[in-house]
Amino acid sequence: MDNAEEDPITSPSLPPPSYGSLDHRDFPDRTTLSRNPRRADTLPNDPQQSADSMSAIVRPVGAIPGGAGDTSAFVLNRASFDASAPHTSVSMRGDPAAARHGFLARQGSRGPYSRLRLRTSLRDSSAGFAGDYIIHDFINEKTRTHTVERERRREAAGQNSQYLYTFKIYFVLVVMGIGAGMIAASLDLQVEWLSDIKFGICTRGWFLTREMCCKLDEAGDLCPYQEWSSLLAFLPWPFLLSTPVREFLAFTFFAVAFGVMSAFLVKRFAPHAAGSGVPEIKTVLSGVVIQGYLSSWSFIVKVVGLAFSVASGLNLGKEGPFVHLVSVLANMVASRFDEFRENNNLMLEFVTVGTAAGVSVAFNAPIGGVLFAFEEAASYFPNRVLWRSFFASALAELTLKLLNPFFNGKAVMFEVQHSLNWYWFEMVAFFVIGALGGVIGSIFIHYNVRWSKLRIHNPFLRDSPILEVALIVLATVLLQYPIPFLRLTNTEILTSLFAECSETGSNGENAELLMCDSSQSHRMFAILAYAVAAKLFLTVLTFGARIPAGLFIPSMTIGACAGRIIGMLMKMATERFPDFPLFAECSATSVCVRPSIYAVVGASSTLAGVTQVSVSLVVIMFELTGGLSHLLPTMFGILAAKMVCTITGFEGIYDMHITIKRYPFLDSKHHVSHDVAAREIMREPRGIILEKRSTLGYLKELLSTTNYYGFPIVQDERDMILTGNIVRSELKRAIGKAEALPDQVSDDTVVLFKGAFDYDSDYDLIDNLTNSTEVVLNFAGFRDRYLSQVAPETPIADLYDCFSALGVRMCFVTQGGKLQGLISKKDIIAFCDAQEDVPRKYF
Repeated sequence: MDNAEEDPITSPSLPPPSYGSLDHRDFPDRTTLSRNPRRADTLPNDPQQSADSMSAIVRPVGAIPGGAGDTSAFVLNRASFDASAPHTSVSMRGDPAAARHGFLARQGSRGPYSRLRLRTSLRDSSAGFAGDYIIHDFINEKTRTHTVERERRREAAGQNSQYLYTFKIYFVLVVMGIGAGMIAASLDLQVEWLSDIKFGICTRGWFLTREMCCKLDEAGDLCPYQEWSSLLAFLPWPFLLSTPVREFLAFTFFAVAFGVMSAFLVKRFAPHAAGSGVPEIKTVLSGVVIQGYLSSWSFIVKVVGLAFSVASGLNLGKEGPFVHLVSVLANMVASRFDEFRENNNLMLEFVTVGTAAGVSVAFNAPIGGVLFAFEEAASYFPNRVLWRSFFASALAELTLKLLNPFFNGKAVMFEVQHSLNWYWFEMVAFFVIGALGGVIGSIFIHYNVRWSKLRIHNPFLRDSPILEVALIVLATVLLQYPIPFLRLTNTEILTSLFAECSETGSNGENAELLMCDSSQSHRMFAILAYAVAAKLFLTVLTFGARIPAGLFIPSMTIGACAGRIIGMLMKMATERFPDFPLFAECSATSVCVRPSIYAVVGASSTLAGVTQVSVSLVVIMFELTGGLSHLLPTMFGILAAKMVCTITGFEGIYDMHITIKRYPFLDSKHHVSHDVAAREIMREPRGIILEKRSTLGYLKELLSTTNYYGFPIVQDERDMILTGNIVRSELKRAIGKAEALPDQVSDDTVVLFKGAFDYDSDYDLIDNLTNSTEVVLNFAGFRDRYLSQVAPETPIADLYDCFSALGVRMCFVTQGGKLQGLISKKDIIAFCDAQEDVPRKYF
């Protein structure tokens, strides 16, 4: 009887089905060459192994290659895409040279590294890992964690556990907010002190900044702060007797020393501390875990290294790294609680909150920080995250305000006069500034991406990050030190550019910088034009170097210089041609054009052109300057910059660096136009479990002999009707609960995977619907609640939207309910890369 043979009750000792093993002799040309012989013992052999990595094409044991049962040649005949190399970043089939360089691919060598953005899995080949990364399934992970949390609460104190859970969440938010404010304040003081060290030292206390040192003797005429030119006057060499030479040598020595120290700390202790952190956090929030990126070592090294790199005078900022720092702080605090650490979705929400708080303290812009996390960083942003982000950002800003690191009590970083007005005819100039910001942003992205790619391929740049940083610092000093205006920090330059001159033409420090001296306007034009060119060139070299480095303030400085030039030109035009009809709105008794407004528009437009951020940037600039009247010009400038970037076809610099670093990230804004169906990129499922014919011993064998992330569940091996999927962690938990039952269970105990989900009660492991006297287990409650199924004819564009919008990590390809294959998130990424969806002409 066929039914009797399939009944697990009458046949409790049926052997497990013959799925889950791989015979490499069927395709030695595809597996042997793609494996790294030096790490052959650590690399997995399966396509589902280590979460959902790219791997060898497999078939059930006994299938004849090329025969009727062989369905494994779905994509191997396509020259443009090859998923046959297990855990390698490129196709190595038939290329022994590429196979020999499999290990070097991860180190950034030529050839293999540049093909696909999936790195070799050399760090951890256990389940759940794909290459160097883990990819979460947002939908099913949310259901699983809620189930585990419900069980935990039942075992706890009932209703009181909910209040305790909420209290813990707000405890994390409070610690995160206060910690973010303290980090920002301490870094501001470190950077100010180190920056002053380049010029001199306080004789009353070496630990005091220049401003604090001079406040010690406000009643006297002399400040106890002495410059190095006077302290080094005792040196005997004649050529050092010149004061400018001594100042230059001291400035250069400390600048190079600070840059080298920052690069050394990153290389020696925490490579993940390099860079801005925004591309990595954006990747993490999409469901990808980068091992070690949110570690305490990354936090410590980034705090210390960031202070040194900013103080070195390089064209970088500390605002972007704040996103990384506060996100790491959020992860470290939240992971102290078991209920948070085991809930991956909640941990990602805390990282999102950390992103918002980081931007908040970086720019004194709590609302802008929340909008930045929503617009640019997070792939998933529910209402509860909005409220928590606002709470943490407000608390972080309040902490920073109370600490008052600059002792000036200002609520904004760059204060702009609220009374400044603008006229409608200036909208044309604002639009031109915005377009210029988009052009500058496109130029920066183009050359920075090319330089970053050269940094990967060039042996000198790749193997000597410390020397590279030292040379960049030296170039920065040589290009900027001869002009006193450029010796200032970018923050000080922006403060001068955003400040408005008085109607008498002098305004304190601005007069000394020639900013408001009309007789020196031509000289100021030359200085600002040189500043735009020099800082653009130096920022291209600096961003991407292996030191903690942000991009916000340098981009704003470049744009503010360009905007100030146009503003000065407009002012000269209105003064020289007062009767021109376009200037009819100007009043004869007041200044018509305010160049500081043009500087604000230029700064925001250039930053928009570089980062492709729009809405949140308008709010950030408003909170940054406090100029509500500048809101409309800023909006028009950012719109013009975005239009130019759309025409040029460049993505934001963070998205481009995500692609360069080959993170497994799917951008929801990206559209795939290839005419390819799901059947052409799917791969054959492995580790299949039968719904009614599995035993506890077989399931335990699956766990011990494979590293699969999930196991498809089908009705029987003939029809292959897909009924569910169970991930490795849930199967482990189910087996652990079964072995803890008081009833006698053994390896021959039958396990069922059928029945409806019960969302309101504990899993009933023992099946009570059978008439058998033996114990029968039912693991139906541990299956995934959500299965993403597509037809074999589904276009690749729909698959892309499914993975990017829903946050799933795997889709099952079914025809009439029959399982035909599966497609993972990394398969989509690999295919898009191989089909040149990534604009490699810029690489």
